[in-house]
Amino acid sequence: MAPYVLQESPKKGDTTWVFTVPEHYLRSRPNYGKLITFTADKFTLQIAKFPENRILRGDDPSKFILLSFGNLRFPDSSIREGGEYIERLLKAGLFLNGVQYRFYHHSNSQLASTDKELDDRIYSLGDYGKIMNIAKRAKRIGLLFSEAQLDWQLDPQHIGDIPDIKSGDEVFSDGCGLMSKRFATQVSSKKRIIFRGVSYLGYKGVLMLHPDLDKGKRHLVEFRKSMKKFSTTRDITFSLVNFSKPYTFGRLNNDVIVLLSSLGITNDKLRSKQQEYFEWIRQASIDPIRAIDFLFAVGEYTLAEDVLLKGLDDPEVSKKVRKRQVDETAKFKNEKGRSKAPIFVRNSRRLFGVCDPYQVLKEGQVHIRIMTARAGPSTPIHGDVIVELNALHSQSVDGAQVKIPDRLTNPPERTDSEPYILDILEADRSAFADEFLTENMPLRGTVATMDNNGARDLLVALLQSQQSAVSEYELFNLVILVARKHNVDIRQYLNHLDMSALSAQEKHALSLTLDLSANDHPYIWNSLIRSDILTPQDLYRKTLNRPFSMQRLYSSKTQGLTTFFEFLRMGTQEYTRKLLVLKVRLSSLTREITE
Repeated sequence: MAPYVLQESPKKGDTTWVFTVPEHYLRSRPNYGKLITFTADKFTLQIAKFPENRILRGDDPSKFILLSFGNLRFPDSSIREGGEYIERLLKAGLFLNGVQYRFYHHSNSQLASTDKELDDRIYSLGDYGKIMNIAKRAKRIGLLFSEAQLDWQLDPQHIGDIPDIKSGDEVFSDGCGLMSKRFATQVSSKKRIIFRGVSYLGYKGVLMLHPDLDKGKRHLVEFRKSMKKFSTTRDITFSLVNFSKPYTFGRLNNDVIVLLSSLGITNDKLRSKQQEYFEWIRQASIDPIRAIDFLFAVGEYTLAEDVLLKGLDDPEVSKKVRKRQVDETAKFKNEKGRSKAPIFVRNSRRLFGVCDPYQVLKEGQVHIRIMTARAGPSTPIHGDVIVELNALHSQSVDGAQVKIPDRLTNPPERTDSEPYILDILEADRSAFADEFLTENMPLRGTVATMDNNGARDLLVALLQSQQSAVSEYELFNLVILVARKHNVDIRQYLNHLDMSALSAQEKHALSLTLDLSANDHPYIWNSLIRSDILTPQDLYRKTLNRPFSMQRLYSSKTQGLTTFFEFLRMGTQEYTRKLLVLKVRLSSLTREITE
């Protein structure tokens, strides 16, 4: 149902908001409710999905209206005037079909409530009245409205409080608690999670896996003092607010670009990076292999399969791919129509950071572990890493007063006449968008009319491609779709797959799908058969030419010699069974001993 228009051409001097709508526009369903969107042109009402949070979970959603002011900007008015308009509305409330809706206490705008009834309802959920700092109180109450992606009933007898790790006034473990593997498994059965932003009984922060909790069998979760934001015993729901996901890529936005430019990255380098992004978008509607990479990166998995089965020349597939490309170019501007840089960086990840509470790392060390395309879990960086904490942001999140350092209040004047980097990139984006949205692109590798030889070429190209967001097992499933469609025996192409990147369960699935026995195809289960050092005779003499559940972790041909000691440490410390195979130059070793 289309949104119902409540008011056309609102005035910025409005002081009352009284609306009447037909009753059928107010009919809702579970997890949905009333949403009013405010813009300078009109106010509209529609039924939309409500966020999952503690307030709505403990009350009747039909009593609430969600207000959206994101696109409200009156012509010829300042931001302050728009803020004053919103403040008047929230203080006065609004009427819908004769029912008054009042502003439900604090939000990020930090407006003080003067409604004792609503105050009492909020204060019954926690000891907010004891927080004297108004800004901090608003932040704490705002946690009640935080949207949760998953809720879990966690009995308080299974939690514990542990102290923070401090050095002077520095809190190294700020907001970082621990969880057992057992609890992580229980929650992960609902969502596949690594680290998580959580809230529970007034605690807020991040939990990291700590297997020692399973040994003690005393606590499922341990919270630190720095995670305690307020006290309450009324609601024992463990709320998952956010969690890290594989293949979550970063983007170069305006702030990061300005920072890189100020650090000496040339305009040509930044323009080149943006041009790579443009070409990545463009090729998705031309080349099926590039389309797979693009669609997996933006989360369109089913559409990626359709590209392989039906082809980019299929009108419906082509239309959907084109829509995703247009959606990507739409990111060139924000909701208010202002230009922004959304440069997608394929060799990047957005990560959750946690502290090292048990001093496994040395001072100055950072350990990074990500899921890489086709190769599986990997430690991609073996060098210097820059970690910078934004102190201003850290204080503002906690509701504290922010003071801009004196050295930042008077930035130096520019002495050159070179155009500003953001203006250069904006001009390039506008030119690309204008050209891309009007051009007709030739197709390569169409599938609808593809013969058997063409299908084989497509399979090889797909297996040899460098994907950004496709695991080795996902790639196998894509290849199977094409092979079945064109009646191609995929077994002759299995040497293109990296079996060491597959889990034991995935290997079982692959073997069952292709009817491969472990004895006839031992390379699936034994990475030693693909060793760069061991020969078939070596394996035969040591009886290692059989199914052997051990996978290759490191090869100097793949990871390089500079990473040898890092992988040696990882192999000896993180795995139960280890096999180290070395090939040394005896002549060099003899010469060194002689000298």
